[in-house]
Order: sequence, then C-alpha cells, then structure tokens
Amino acid sequence: GDRQSLSFPTLGADPAARQTLTIAVAEGKGKQTAADSFAPFIKQMNASPSYAFKMVVFEDGDKQYEALRNGKVDLAFLGPAPYVKAHHEFKAEPVVAEAGDLRAMLVVGKSSPIRSVEALRGKTLALGYEGSTTTHLLPVLLLSKHQLKLEDLGRVTFVGDQTKKIVDAILDGTATAGGISETLYAAHKDELRVLETSEPLPGALMVAHPKIGPKVLKDLRTLFVGYVPVQGSPRFSKGAVAVTDATYNRVRFLCKVVLGRMYL
Repeated sequence: GDRQSLSFPTLGADPAARQTLTIAVAEGKGKQTAADSFAPFIKQMNASPSYAFKMVVFEDGDKQYEALRNGKVDLAFLGPAPYVKAHHEFKAEPVVAEAGDLRAMLVVGKSSPIRSVEALRGKTLALGYEGSTTTHLLPVLLLSKHQLKLEDLGRVTFVGDQTKKIVDAILDGTATAGGISETLYAAHKDELRVLETSEPLPGALMVAHPKIGPKVLKDLRTLFVGYVPVQGSPRFSKGAVAVTDATYNRVRFLCKVVLGRMYL
C-alpha cells in the first residue's frame, strides 16, 4: 500500500523540514560573551516549527557586517548606525529591535573634578568604535551641544568593540571622560558620574539580508516579537518590537551631522 500516508507530523517538527537561518553576532560588547548573551533568544526562537536558527560569532563588528553584506549569513544583530548604512548599501531590512530606548552618556569617574561638558576642553576622551551610535555618534552630538568638537579635546581614543575598555580607561586615568551607552553606565554607576545624557533613539536591531524575501521576513517579525525576555540576559532584555526603516530616520540625521555621511 501507500506507506507515505502513515507518516503523521510529530509534535516538535522534524528539524530537516525547517528552514535554517544563520544569525551573525559580534563578540566583545560587554561582560558576557556574544554567544551567552544571545543564547536565550536563539533557544526560544528554535522552538519554531518552521525555522531553525544558528548563531555565527564574528570577532568584530566589521567582519560581521561584511558577512551580512556578502550574504554569507541571513541575519545580523546591528546597532542603529550600522543598520542605516546596511540599508543604504545593500537594502538590508529591519526585522525587530530591542524594546526600550537607546541613550548615550558622557561620563567621568566618581571623584573627578570635572563638573561640566565644557570643562572637557583639552582633556582626554575615550570612545568605542567609529560609527557606533552610543559610543561615538551620540557622544559627539552631546559635545557639539556645548560648542565642542573632537578637535577641541586634548586626545580622543577609540578603544574598539569592547566598550568596557572605555570604563577601564576612565578608572585607570588614561582618559578623563568617556562616551558610553546607558546600559554600560548602569553596570558601573557606582564608579562613574554622568555629565550629560542624550535624547533617546530606537534600539539595536536584528537585520535581514534582502535575499530572505518578504514571506520569511514577515514570518520572522511575527516570531521574534513573541520573544519572552529571560532574566539576566542582556539582549532583548525588555523584549522585541516591530520596527520599520523609517524608525531609524533620526539615526540617519545623526550620521549626516556627525559623520557627514548620507545614508538615504
């Protein structure tokens, strides 16, 4: 007889029947490794009957960005500024963003004599990596509100992806001040003092390569928005929210003003 009629779909669908998608993440954003910090999200999403997810960890944001641009991965978790660049360069699509606003702060050590942004003239400043929303663009915008440019400082150091190094530089005295995210500040608030806080911007986001196509994109938005935050996990700690490209227009404006780059 026809044996196929006997194969009923089992609960917990056969992984072979699911479409596997790769998610690129970059190492070195915080205390936990990228793999650890994304594990709860990936685990929950892997309960989907239709899609399976595999995480690929890159040593830095540049290599991660390249992998997405070249279509070597399907998805990548990017900051707002890299996203607008990716949308401009190769039509990358926003899937979901981390819920909650993104803010940046100019900070000094708790015992620092510096009490105002103006007082940073001629002093040393530690930033993250060039083009980072919270550790470069927003701090520069905060300086400009006080009529200061990076050239007005004594020295500016970019520490790279591992933004905890900004805090280290302030604490060991190699930098007078630093530009950091609100999240990083929260982890070190006993050791730091805030000089100024930025306006809120939409959060970091999961971005899809356009090859994914509209159907999968729609499925993923529905799936990802259902993520239930896991206590103690730094990624998507307040859940995931649907966003559109227009959500990031303020970030485009920031890139234009600070970097002189038009990501239209």
